[in-house]
Amino acid sequence: MWQYFLLVCMFLEGAVAWADHDKPISKSPLITRTYRVADLVVPIDTERLPDASFDSPLRYLYRLRPSTPSARFNRAAAPLCLSEPLIELIRSRVAPASWEGRGGRGAISFVPENMSLQIQQSEDGHQAIDALLSELHRQVDLQVSVQLRLLVLPAGSQQVPASGGFLSFDDQELRRFLTRSQSRPDAVTIQLPRITLANAQAGTLTIDSSTADLQCSVQPVVSGDGHHVSLRVTYAARHFQNAVETVVLRQDQASTPAKPQVLRLAAKFTVPDGRTAVLPVKGPDHQVLLLVTPRVCH
Repeated sequence: MWQYFLLVCMFLEGAVAWADHDKPISKSPLITRTYRVADLVVPIDTERLPDASFDSPLRYLYRLRPSTPSARFNRAAAPLCLSEPLIELIRSRVAPASWEGRGGRGAISFVPENMSLQIQQSEDGHQAIDALLSELHRQVDLQVSVQLRLLVLPAGSQQVPASGGFLSFDDQELRRFLTRSQSRPDAVTIQLPRITLANAQAGTLTIDSSTADLQCSVQPVVSGDGHHVSLRVTYAARHFQNAVETVVLRQDQASTPAKPQVLRLAAKFTVPDGRTAVLPVKGPDHQVLLLVTPRVCH
């Protein structure tokens, strides 16, 4: 009798276990939370969009600066906010299959009155969203200070990088390099103004003088870990020969324009934060080096 009772109990236990196994797993409940994103949806004007080869989640945030001043006040020419690209960034990076329209139940909408996002997601989803938005807020708050120098050396100098390449120095190595270069009597160092830009923003330094016209554009993009800076640099300069002779002229004397030497450079590179990249710009009778030092302002 007791063997029969034990057999019945074992059967019932197995039936319960089988029934529990077949029971569908309940889905995580959705939680509604609001995220402030004003600094992530107001577009930032820039002279150049971030390079597609640089991994910057902020690429969507920048738009080309209007070419004419009057266009800056034409609100109809550009969106007031970039909520849609931010929403798409979240939907693509945080559990893509969990959103409405993609097989899930998660929902996200933009509230323009207070520039916030109202999001319905699971607890795990909200943790991932919070981490992503925190990283975006941190990236937006970053600034990069870029120090520019020009080093002019005689043609054929042996201590310059090959064309198309660049050297990278820390502060101590840079001091030794400059000391060695400036020991030559015909070497000239020109300190250019420092440029401070928002992360992924482009800026241009322009210098017009009687002896040279110089334009240098830089765009720094900070890596996700904040330890490296990718830069896109363009440099163009016209150095005038016999410039002194064209400055002082008698009124009845016809001026003869000086023949300019045009130097150009376009480069993309990545260096550790605080290191100096040395880029060669070859001239006909001299070697121009552009020294670029980016420093992330935390």
